[in-house]
Amino acid sequence: MATDEKMESAKAALAQKREDERLLAKAARDRVDVPPGIEVTEEAERRASRIPLLRALAAVQAEMPTIRKTETANTGKFSYRYTPLDVVWTTAQPILAKHGLVATNMMQGDTLRTFVYHIETGQCFSCGFPVNPALPPQQLGSAFTYARRYNLCAILQIVADKDDDAQDAQGAAEKAPW
Repeated sequence: MATDEKMESAKAALAQKREDERLLAKAARDRVDVPPGIEVTEEAERRASRIPLLRALAAVQAEMPTIRKTETANTGKFSYRYTPLDVVWTTAQPILAKHGLVATNMMQGDTLRTFVYHIETGQCFSCGFPVNPALPPQQLGSAFTYARRYNLCAILQIVADKDDDAQDAQGAAEKAPW
């Protein structure tokens, strides 16, 4: 087979694979059987199974309002405004529930992970924030609150009304006890 023919054959195979994946995703979305003749690969099944989770996440992110920073912290050298965890959670939780999602947290080694599960499919995604479990209890509780707030905002793309600049963030990170 000539090089041009091989190239055309590879392009046709790739186009067919993309079309098969598109049809599979449509079948999963519309909850219908896979059309006959389409080979369902493990990767295609994995991708298609995540569609309900991703649709729910997209709906949550579209509905999520900008959350106001209502609290001020003072480090001694500078102060900054932030949104406390209870405000983030009470804003996010009803929107998550409306779209069939639930969030939970768990320590995995030295990382506090926030998981968001799609109730209908059991699919989930997560993000983590390092926390030193050897901290004294008061500092550990503070570190957990900080990690939960930042994980939830990161995973749901929650935006506060005004972001601090990198210099303030760097200064806070250098002084953080965790």
